[in-house]
Amino acid sequence: MQLLQQFYKPTSGQILLDDQPIEYFDLQLLRQKIGVVNQEPVLFSTTILKNIQYGQSNATFADIQEAAMVANAHNFIMSLPDKYDTIVGERGAQLSGGERQRIVIARALVRKPILLLLDEASSALDNQSEKTVQQALEKASKAILKLNRPELLLIIIGAFTSIFNGGLEPASSILLSEIIGNFIFACSGEALTKRLRAKAFRAILRQEIAWFDHPNNNTGALCTRLSNDATMIQGAAGARIGTVFSIFANLGVGMIISFIFGWKLSLVALAFIPFMVVGGFLHSYLIEGYSNRDSKAFERAGSLAFQAFQNIRTVRQLVMETQLINDYCHLLDIPYRSSIRRVYIFGLIYSFTASTTFFSMAAVFSYGGMLVEQNVMSFKNVMIVVNSMIFGAQSVGHHAAMAPDYGKAVSAARRMLELFAREPKISIDSHGLKLKDFTGDLQLRAVNFAYATRPCVPILNNFNLDIESGASGNGKSTILHLLERFYDIQSGSVLIGSKDLRDVNLNWWRSQIAIVTQEPTLFNVSIAENIAYGDLSRHVTMDEIIEAAKRANIHYFIQQLPQAYDTCVGSRGDQLSGGQKQRIAIGRVLIRNPKVILLDEATSALDSENEKANCKRSIDSCNNWSYIDRCSTSSIDYTRCRFDMCSSQWKYCRKWNSSSITG
Repeated sequence: MQLLQQFYKPTSGQILLDDQPIEYFDLQLLRQKIGVVNQEPVLFSTTILKNIQYGQSNATFADIQEAAMVANAHNFIMSLPDKYDTIVGERGAQLSGGERQRIVIARALVRKPILLLLDEASSALDNQSEKTVQQALEKASKAILKLNRPELLLIIIGAFTSIFNGGLEPASSILLSEIIGNFIFACSGEALTKRLRAKAFRAILRQEIAWFDHPNNNTGALCTRLSNDATMIQGAAGARIGTVFSIFANLGVGMIISFIFGWKLSLVALAFIPFMVVGGFLHSYLIEGYSNRDSKAFERAGSLAFQAFQNIRTVRQLVMETQLINDYCHLLDIPYRSSIRRVYIFGLIYSFTASTTFFSMAAVFSYGGMLVEQNVMSFKNVMIVVNSMIFGAQSVGHHAAMAPDYGKAVSAARRMLELFAREPKISIDSHGLKLKDFTGDLQLRAVNFAYATRPCVPILNNFNLDIESGASGNGKSTILHLLERFYDIQSGSVLIGSKDLRDVNLNWWRSQIAIVTQEPTLFNVSIAENIAYGDLSRHVTMDEIIEAAKRANIHYFIQQLPQAYDTCVGSRGDQLSGGQKQRIAIGRVLIRNPKVILLDEATSALDSENEKANCKRSIDSCNNWSYIDRCSTSSIDYTRCRFDMCSSQWKYCRKWNSSSITG
């Protein structure tokens, strides 16, 4: 499929389309005629309407509704409070896997493609939805084919201009003091930036999952904050601290000298300093206020760019480059227009502050001339007072010039401090129970739950484990989230070993469970490291990694790779197929040897043989595990404790001690 979309070129041979080499076709035109539905659905953090419209930018609302109906998505969309204007969240996090897949199918159909490429597009749907969508796809398509760089920029530009007025020693002393001062303050500023980034990253990781669901806390916005805010704070730290001390020292010493040699003239000069100070602080205050507003626009722009880069294949498939560029420029246009409007205000304030220096010079020279004429002061003393006060006034002017950096630094510091001060509603700190004889028994009793971003839409209402219906979107993934304690329930209780989950130590609990999700997440490291990540509390040996891979039915595939277990899987595992990623994720779970395994359609990407082999290996090789399995295709009758949340039926089975299971 990637060769058909010309993501890569074949090493040899040709790909023909209508008997013509595919390289002869215009690339953008070709991609506009191709619809693609991947195994792992990709949605953008915007409305359902916008996500479907990305398939065809000029599609009307009627076209979008028609595509949604064909994809069997219209009914569930209309059941949402905001219907087609519902925000799907980052990567569609507010929707279930089946709902995301149907929206992606609608997005592919809205462009009325000549060629439709489906990469196990219906794997996330229940049987009835899969059948309906499959019939619609067969009618709609004419041809169906199922198939840091590290950039180091070190520019050191040194410009040392030394005016030797006297001997070498005075010049050297001045130069040495500047070097030492700037070096020390620069080191302190960089150390502060590093420490703030680490502390901010730690604070972000401490937050509960519901906090990440908020639109202002999407991945792009958080990355922008980590990158920019810590750097901006240097506007009020590092070398700026030395400059501020120099300013006040200059002004203070200058005033003392001035009053010693001529207090009358000094009072005249002193009368202008409040105007400079007020102008500087007013400038800084306005900068800080506008900086807060601009940061929101920059965060949204950063989020859009992050989504585009992260889902570059989908962007290429949908030929969205021009539209995304326009959206990105539109987001940047907001702070640009705002800065154009406020530049006049800032210009007036800065010109007022800077011109006050010249007005003060004029007033001091005029009054000084009068005092010399009246023999009240000598010309020498007048010049001493003028120079002392003028240098101090110039220091204040310099401070006003620093106001933009200082204002942005204060704004960034405020955001950082708010992040540090926020206590997560679900804390991972060390308090809470740690059960000694935990056997893996789980219970949900009278549970009520709704996501914070959609408080008016109840997901679970007086929920117990005796559930008869499990169609797509009925809360199966939500239950897994509650068992992992990503969210807290509004009422009721989740019991583990007869203890309420909210009273149990969160770190300990999560060390007892493992999860294999419908869309497996791999890191951009080797296969061995991805499997070893299953248990970071100890050193995992290579023998254990190989054994886990064998039990996950992936060892023999890995052995066929040129670098075997040292093979890098790429960003999010994009160098592997969906089934291969899923089996590596299962191997990662087996390394941990948990008491509870949560399977969110973990075998949806596997064929029937692999699915059976994987399940058999996983269960036959382990003891005393409890399974929470949300599946759509698996029908294997396990002889161990299992809570089966299938698309056709949900069953609850208690742990058994004899040859029978009670449900």
